[in-house]
Amino acid sequence: MRVLFVLTLLTALILPSGQAPASPPIDISAEDLHKQAAQGNAWAQHNLGVLYDNGRGVPQDYVKARGWYEKAAAQGNAWAQHNLGVLYDNGRGVPQDYVKARGWYEKAAAQGNAWAQHND
Repeated sequence: MRVLFVLTLLTALILPSGQAPASPPIDISAEDLHKQAAQGNAWAQHNLGVLYDNGRGVPQDYVKARGWYEKAAAQGNAWAQHNLGVLYDNGRGVPQDYVKARGWYEKAAAQGNAWAQHND
């Protein structure tokens, strides 16, 4: 139940900004997300990407963000796909590549992600 609450809260934080949330809720740590992500939890993988992308609770590291986003995106997480598009769009942790950015946006957009549909 706690995981569902945290995921719902994180989703609510993502939707208004179109970017990854600034920080996770106080009751979940990067350590807890690492444990869940290591077990293959796509939302935890995405949220770790968000933390590294924004440098919240961990040192900012776009390469690590990309790695976590890729793991979640491979499982079909539309927000991770969108955020990979943003990384490629802006050349953060990857060479700037508009073709790859568009490809990630299209994958997320196909799942109904409105921000990806806008960026595409």
